[in-house]
Amino acid sequence: MRVAVATSIHPDYDARIWKHVTGIARLGVEVDLICPWVPKGGAEDPSQRPVHWHTFPRTPSRPMRFMAWFRVLSRLREVLAKVDLVHFHDLDLLPLMSLVSLVKPVVYDVHENYPEEMLTKPYLPGWSRRCLFFVVHHGQLILSRPVRNIVTVVPNQDVTFAHPRYNLIRVPNYASAELLRRAEDNYMAREDCLVFTGSQYEENGSLLLLEITSRLRQRFPRIKVLAVDRFFDPGFYKRYQRRVRELGLQEAVTLQPNLPPQEVWRIVNRGVIGLCPHLSVRKAVLALPTKIFEYMALGIPVIATDAPNTREVIQACGGGLLADPNDLSTFVGAITDLLEDRQKAHEMGKRGQCYFAEKLTWESQMPRLVEYYSTILEKCENRLNHSGRQPMKME
Repeated sequence: MRVAVATSIHPDYDARIWKHVTGIARLGVEVDLICPWVPKGGAEDPSQRPVHWHTFPRTPSRPMRFMAWFRVLSRLREVLAKVDLVHFHDLDLLPLMSLVSLVKPVVYDVHENYPEEMLTKPYLPGWSRRCLFFVVHHGQLILSRPVRNIVTVVPNQDVTFAHPRYNLIRVPNYASAELLRRAEDNYMAREDCLVFTGSQYEENGSLLLLEITSRLRQRFPRIKVLAVDRFFDPGFYKRYQRRVRELGLQEAVTLQPNLPPQEVWRIVNRGVIGLCPHLSVRKAVLALPTKIFEYMALGIPVIATDAPNTREVIQACGGGLLADPNDLSTFVGAITDLLEDRQKAHEMGKRGQCYFAEKLTWESQMPRLVEYYSTILEKCENRLNHSGRQPMKME
């Protein structure tokens, strides 16, 4: 089997896309990666064969993103006759891939709640967000109908695409099993340190974490917080730093360089609790944060906002505690409980790690995805045989 994987705007070595590419390649699928990335090993990384790179210049700004259609199409035309299907990862590419689906099986990977994203984009005027929500919601449904094959991440997306025309498979955004071997066995010797590996914006709990830390310092004056320097809005970065100074947290909160997802262990291995303190906004409540699985894989307990998808995982494995972002004391109390009983925290982290290894690795999902591809190709072949038509070709 040979599959083209396409992305137009995701950053270099985006976690889900790179795990997808390398995961199916390990199962024997030949992959053509169409992307605006800079390969670490040159134009064709010999360590990642059979992944064939087809790169193009990244578009310089949001208004110029339409240029990516032509760049993706140019690279896709080079391989379209060779591949069995195309799997793409960007809402931006949906109009183009709706046309491609007329000549080749296409899979749309909906790994974000794109309509919900419109409600929280900081660069969008407030008056436009609700309108764009409806435009993206209905536009996505209309344009994805020719594509038919949909990969979802969380349960509410299954409801969105609940129509007999769609061929659905859910592939949750689990972390890679490779993190298991990166876990360090020095938990009991670590200092009181909290880690937060999420992106920095208000809805993701960045400011809430500062308030939590300020409260905790009354009981644990030497407590440390390691967060990631991943800010997309310069204005929010200034606001964040101003709040750090106002609360006197310059010595407590450290922003670590933004690492590639496969190297997140370098930060998590220094902490004793992994935090996921997102606010109770719809976008976050519907999500299932990947960082929860990263914390579990590396053997530290999780304290996360109580939301349906997160609650299901935490309660099933016993690997963490849930808190209410509208009640600061619930986060402070949960963290205090684990800091004061390090053995309890260690055992909780181990339970989460074992559960992750058994049920929640990204690699456990890849055979299902490859089987999904096979089913798509079998149906296409049956339709062609039944109709007596020959496959169309894109010249």
